[in-house]
Amino acid sequence: MSKKGSKLKKTLDESLEAVMVPEDKQSYEAPDNWVWVKLGKVLKAMETRDPTKLNSDTFTYIDIESIDNRNQKIESPKELFIWEAPSRAKRAVNEGDVLISLVRPYLKNIAMVETCHNEAVASTGFYVCRTLDLLDSTFLYYFLRTDVMTSYLISKTKGDNSPSVRSEDFLSGSIPLPPLHEQKRIVERVESLLEKINEAKQLINDIPRKVDQLRKSIVMRLCSGDLTVNWRNMNLDRRTARELLDEINMNVDVQTKSKKRIRSINDEIDVTSLPEIPETWTWERLINISDIQGGVTKGKKYGEKTKVSAPYLRVANVQDGFLDLTEIREIEVLPEEREKYLLKEGDILFTEGGDRDKLGRGTVWKNEIVNCIHQNHIFRARCFEGISPEYISIATKTEFSKTYFFKNARQTVNLASINLTTLGQIPIPIPPSEEQQEIVNIYSNLTRYLDEIEQQYLSTKKKLELITQSILSKAFRGELGTNNPEEESAIEIFKESLAQQLN
Repeated sequence: MSKKGSKLKKTLDESLEAVMVPEDKQSYEAPDNWVWVKLGKVLKAMETRDPTKLNSDTFTYIDIESIDNRNQKIESPKELFIWEAPSRAKRAVNEGDVLISLVRPYLKNIAMVETCHNEAVASTGFYVCRTLDLLDSTFLYYFLRTDVMTSYLISKTKGDNSPSVRSEDFLSGSIPLPPLHEQKRIVERVESLLEKINEAKQLINDIPRKVDQLRKSIVMRLCSGDLTVNWRNMNLDRRTARELLDEINMNVDVQTKSKKRIRSINDEIDVTSLPEIPETWTWERLINISDIQGGVTKGKKYGEKTKVSAPYLRVANVQDGFLDLTEIREIEVLPEEREKYLLKEGDILFTEGGDRDKLGRGTVWKNEIVNCIHQNHIFRARCFEGISPEYISIATKTEFSKTYFFKNARQTVNLASINLTTLGQIPIPIPPSEEQQEIVNIYSNLTRYLDEIEQQYLSTKKKLELITQSILSKAFRGELGTNNPEEESAIEIFKESLAQQLN
């Protein structure tokens, strides 16, 4: 061999070594005619694109929010004026590119760039993958969606506020590369199989929305008496809600004669805008059927007074229809304050403020934590005898209750808040005591059934995702029956390509 040929061989071997992944670094064993290569060696360098230098007043901007990470597609790109361009709008994007977000890679914000998004501009949160001739871009797209690639990226993630992967670490990742014809066969086979998975997803995708509609309908019909017509017909001799409230008012007057109370017993309720209810029901304000109070104020100074420590509920603990008790903090208060704010089983908890769609919804306390009190941003309503707290909790989930809170709350851009008076003034449809319990029983049975449907949906959704990952895993191991071992090895193709570059 001549010196020139020897030198060329050495250079070729060195170049091949720089491209290939050592056997001990490979994620798994690939077919013999495949080769593991470093991603950075089969991708072109990214390009920048300055929106202000485009021949238009507007441009298409793709940021992380533009990606539908359930379907790995560009779903909602932004059309911006060039003077609205954010500082991160720098990545040039063309048809056939593959976008992968290096910010929080576990979210799998990955997408192919289609014709309609050609010449767009992407955020610097993406790595824009433009492949060399040896790598099919769609093959790369599906590989980036695999759990193998996601696990690698997660292992390289750094930072707390915005955990992300450096571009260098992404390019140091590896991919099993078959001959180009095999890549295309794999893509065709994967897309055929995933089409069936997507059809199954389409069949179940509407279930959460329909279940939510059913929940709202059930609550509305229960709190207007529609679902207890038969019960009323079979219990005609029961006392009416008005008789129940008269008894409550008499008992409350005796019990609270010496207390200063905010009451509105004589305040007429305008029922013209409220749903029609049965004759044996009546409308009443929450303040007249329960004792309502705020909670303890944080940061109070007690000086040398004797204090006690008590667990307390924060706004974060009171969710929409349930309690999140994973983190319970303690607060130092006076013994008499602990007694005053002590929660009792059956108390209904309302948050002062939060997201508009969750405003004012009641959650029943079931004494999950002993000697627990509540913060001042949480109101508690303690129902008088004859009033079911579970029923009141259901009634505050109705559309007319939501409308009341929206209309009477103090509102900012994204949040809303109510005060003690607003909460107390909300009108509640009150059935007789026994019918309240019947409504609670019906609600419990129906929601249990809907919960089971939701669990089945989530289970099916998870199974479909597992099948998807199984398909992708088999695809990139050469196990979908598409590999032709007689084809020229990918490593030989690489050698030819590198030799042409070196000559």
